Amino acid sequence: MQLALGIGYAALIVYIANIAPLGTAYANYVRWMLYGLCLLIATIGFGVLSSATDPVLDVLMCAFCVLSGISAAAFVGHEPSKQFLRRILPSSVTYRPDSLVHATALVLIFFQVASALVSSYLSGGVSGTAETLTNQPPNTQQLALDLGLNVLFALGGVGFFMRRNLAETAERLGLRVPTLIDAVVGTLVGVVLFFAVDLGSQLWQNSVSSATFEQQTSAANALFLAFASTPILGVALSASSSIGEEILYRGALQPVFGITITTGFFVLMHSQYLFTPAMLLILLIGLGLALVRQRISTSAAIIAHFIYNLIPFALLSLQGNA
Repeated sequence: MQLALGIGYAALIVYIANIAPLGTAYANYVRWMLYGLCLLIATIGFGVLSSATDPVLDVLMCAFCVLSGISAAAFVGHEPSKQFLRRILPSSVTYRPDSLVHATALVLIFFQVASALVSSYLSGGVSGTAETLTNQPPNTQQLALDLGLNVLFALGGVGFFMRRNLAETAERLGLRVPTLIDAVVGTLVGVVLFFAVDLGSQLWQNSVSSATFEQQTSAANALFLAFASTPILGVALSASSSIGEEILYRGALQPVFGITITTGFFVLMHSQYLFTPAMLLILLIGLGLALVRQRISTSAAIIAHFIYNLIPFALLSLQGNA
């Protein structure tokens, strides 16, 4: 019930932000609703103080959430902060300081990052996340929900059937019927990213003890094993994450906030890798996909992401048939 209310609240903000002309009462409603979300961001961290995990880390996590909430609020109503962001972003991006939609996107980014960090911290970091995934593995229904939410907020954020029709929405998101170039570039980049990350993993494994490496990769391994039982589950995970994440991150957000902010958000939302060297490997993947989106299309980035995700399941299936 709480999840449904939260999604509904965020979706309502996105809708009103798209249709409310600046300077109207509706625009003021959006700002106050965003301030409410900023207050929630600031208070998320107070739940950490009762965890008794580590007093110093508890306070730091709480302080991070408070600062995140204040920063998010600044991008809603503090003009110098909005103008500063516009100055430091590349001139090629479309961020507008006066846009309610862009302010909404920033607040939702802060909210998602704070929620992911606090959730990962309270669950016990990577090892705790691994235990949770082992005891309560995600299923196809969860994948469908994640995919649906990513696509929903991407479409809503760009104003699908509010400010843009279907063709305009597809163009804004960088989506098209995959061309030969999309297929070739996407496949090659997906394969290259897989082997680059595999090499990085080997270097990482050689630089730490086997026990440390096993602990740091436990969450990712638990997620992989949850979907490795049948090829269909592996394909479902590969498809849902590649389609949903690319349409949201690279399609909707990257043209507005640029590669740096979008890729940072992409890294932080992969909670199974948080606080481990694997974040550098996710950063590499994010940058590769961002360049594909920038140079080719979001469709090519989806293919690259799908191929990268699918290769481990395909190799496991081949080993099982050998």
